[in-house]
Amino acid sequence: MTTQTHPLFPVALLAFVALSDTSHAQSATVVVAENIVQASIGGKGWAAANADQNLAVGDRIRTRQRSRATLRLTDLYTMRLEQFTTVEIAPGLFDSAKPRLDVGAGAAFIFSREKSGEIDIKTPAANGAMRGTQLFVQVAADGTSRFQVLEGQVELANGQGKILLDAGEAGEAAPGRAPQRTAVIEANNLLQWALYYPAVLDPDELRMTDGEKKAVAKSLAAYRSGDLLGALEALPAHPPQGRGGRLYHAGVLLGVGRLDEAEKVLKGVPANDPGRRAITRMTDAVKFRERGAWADESLATAGEAMAESYYRQSRSDLKGAREAARIATERRPRNGYAWTRLGELEFSFGRTREARAALASGLELTPRNARAHALQGFIQSADNQ
Repeated sequence: MTTQTHPLFPVALLAFVALSDTSHAQSATVVVAENIVQASIGGKGWAAANADQNLAVGDRIRTRQRSRATLRLTDLYTMRLEQFTTVEIAPGLFDSAKPRLDVGAGAAFIFSREKSGEIDIKTPAANGAMRGTQLFVQVAADGTSRFQVLEGQVELANGQGKILLDAGEAGEAAPGRAPQRTAVIEANNLLQWALYYPAVLDPDELRMTDGEKKAVAKSLAAYRSGDLLGALEALPAHPPQGRGGRLYHAGVLLGVGRLDEAEKVLKGVPANDPGRRAITRMTDAVKFRERGAWADESLATAGEAMAESYYRQSRSDLKGAREAARIATERRPRNGYAWTRLGELEFSFGRTREARAALASGLELTPRNARAHALQGFIQSADNQ
C-alpha cells in the first residue's frame, strides 16, 4: 500500500505531498488533532494541543485513547501518531542536516520525501536513520522497538549492532540487544489505525430505541451535523448495548480508525443486519478485500449504498460508485453525507454543475462535514475562485 494508490488514505498526508517544496519549516506544526491530543511546551505540564500549533525543540506531544495527530516537520516530512503515542522534538531538528524525533511510546507512520541528509528516529532501543521513505515505528511498553519500511531505506542501529532495512523489510530491537530482522506485517493491517473511514451509517436506519437516542443525544447531534470527532468526544463512557446503540458506537469508532474496537462492539449484532453489512463493506473497501458484487436492488438502506459506493471506488468502478451514491440519496434524501458523496463523484466526472447542486444539499444538512468543505474548495478552484 502506498499513498499514491490508496483511495481512502488520510487526506492530510496527501496534501503535504502536493504542496511540498525544498525549504524547511522553522518549527514543527500540529496539523491535525483528533480527540484528545496534548502538548508540553517549554517543559511545562500537558495541555490541549490544537491544529496549527507550533512545537519547538524540547517540546513534546502525545495522543490519548481513541485519538490521533498529524505533525508537519518540514514541507517534505510528516508524521501520523497513533493513540497512546508520545513524541519529543529533539535538539538539532531545524538547524542540523540530521534532524531527530524521539518516539518514547506508541506508534507512528512517517512519510518523508527528504532528499538531502537523513532524518533520525530515536526510540528507547535503537535509532533509525531514514532517507526518503515511508516508515512505521512502534514502541512497546518495555521499550522494544519495531521498524517496518514501506518505501525507501532505514539503518537501524544501537550500541550492540546495526542492520539496513530496505522497502518491504522489518526490524526489531530490544533495549541492550542488537537489532534483528523480523517478519513483515501486511501494510493495510499495520496501518489500520491511520486509514480514513468516511461516515456511511444513517442514524435513522439503525432502529435505536428512545433510551439509546437519549443516551447518545449529544454525540448524535454532532454526527448529524457532520462533526465525526465531536461525535466521538461526546460518546458516553458506557454507550448503549442494544443493536442500534452498538451499530452507532461502531460507526463512530471507525471515524478515528479504531477498527479493532469497532469489531468488538459489533459482535453483539447479527451479521445480516443492514448496519453491520454496511460497516463490513466499508472495511472491505479500505482494506482492498475482494468480495462478491452486490446487486443494486440489495442496497436496501442508505448505509449499504454508501458503503457500496466506496467499495466500488476501491475496485476502480467510478460509475458504479456514483450510482450507489445516487441510490443512497434516494433512500435518505436528508442524509448530508450521501449528498456530499454524490457531489464528490459527480465532480470526478467533470460534472461541476451537478457536483455543486449535490454539495449544496450536503452542506445544508451536514454543515460541519470536512469532506463537504474540501469538495467546496475543489469546486471553487475549478471555477477559478
